Amino acid sequence: MLKMEILIATDLLKTREMLAYYLQEHYQNIEQIHFSEAYEKSKEALEHHDITICLTDHDAFFQYVQDNKPGIHCLFLKEKDKFEASLEALPLPKKQISTTAYSVVTLDFLQILGKLPCDVYIKLSQDKYLKCLNAGEIFQDKDRKRFQNKKVTRLFFKLDEDNQKQFTQALYAGIGRILQKKAIPLDEKICVVHTQVLGMVKLSGMTPELADMTKEAVVRCMNFISKNEILLNFWKKFNTLGDYPAKLYTLQSVLACLMLKELQWNSESTFFKIGLCSFLQNLTLINLKLIGLKNYKEFQNLENQLSAEEKKLFLDHPFKAKEVLSLMKGLPPDVDKIVFEQFELPDGSGYPRQLTSLTLGKLSCLFILSGYAARDLLNKGKDFSPAALKEALDAEGYNRGNFNDAYKILMKIFSIQEE
Repeated sequence: MLKMEILIATDLLKTREMLAYYLQEHYQNIEQIHFSEAYEKSKEALEHHDITICLTDHDAFFQYVQDNKPGIHCLFLKEKDKFEASLEALPLPKKQISTTAYSVVTLDFLQILGKLPCDVYIKLSQDKYLKCLNAGEIFQDKDRKRFQNKKVTRLFFKLDEDNQKQFTQALYAGIGRILQKKAIPLDEKICVVHTQVLGMVKLSGMTPELADMTKEAVVRCMNFISKNEILLNFWKKFNTLGDYPAKLYTLQSVLACLMLKELQWNSESTFFKIGLCSFLQNLTLINLKLIGLKNYKEFQNLENQLSAEEKKLFLDHPFKAKEVLSLMKGLPPDVDKIVFEQFELPDGSGYPRQLTSLTLGKLSCLFILSGYAARDLLNKGKDFSPAALKEALDAEGYNRGNFNDAYKILMKIFSIQEE
């Protein structure tokens, strides 16, 4: 039988790990398992790999596969009452466990399972294992710390014919618990993303203390959003777009906080304000293509490639976002104003107020610059060039007027020497 390639498309890291483990342990003829998060990346994976089976919890991507890739067997993981039966019906031959087998498992995986379905062992040598946990015990955080202190990151299940059924049921229950979450916990996701964005590029002045400070600022923003049902509902929609929004808003918060620190506008309230602007800037702009635009000029250049609906979504956004934010209790002053002005340009040709580098407030200028830089870095990835960023900003006038102070600090952060 031909070997098959599988794509697991979900933002939930724990779901990816559990599904990959289940598939590798239970089925034969799997050539490779691929992972993707964002909608566009998932589509690219289908084009670059010979995918036979796809598992996803993204509504839009599931529909895309249904409409455009009828030859791919696609499972929709959000149907919690059906996913177990769907997994059982995968077009792959199952492995038969007739003898005892030791199966490697991570500490994260054990903690998700809760009550252990079978005995767990430490591997001492090539053929020697020592039991460390009994079936029926609950793997707790203290167990994780105990093994981490001993530098143990992998343990082993002892599987046989008798406990295979219990193991499968426990696995389904673990996946089900993850899928039952209505959204990825914001603090968990953002803490992971914060670590990721700090590793994207070397930022001058990013000390461990400042890294912690920026993390505290974004977590505080997440706590604010989590407690507001309206904002939380918007965040759930952003989750369907993959990890780009979370990375963008976190990266922009980090850059903006660094700039504030260098400018000595570094009070906790200002960090919190600019962080909220970052996470609330695209409140009603639930469209990955539009979220990635660096400014209004890019929108104009792309306008003939956008649908009438996308154009309206972009142009209506500042007004709708301001309207939503005006209803928020406890919102710091000027957050709605800064979000409203995010598409303004230095020469006054921006949108919607046509403000210039001399009439925009300095905090708005700092926010606009941090957003431009964050998008440039994320959109270009490994091809990002600080020198090219400087050239583009200079050409568009972001080094003049009330942009100038924030511009100089941004150049310093990216270790660019001023001429």
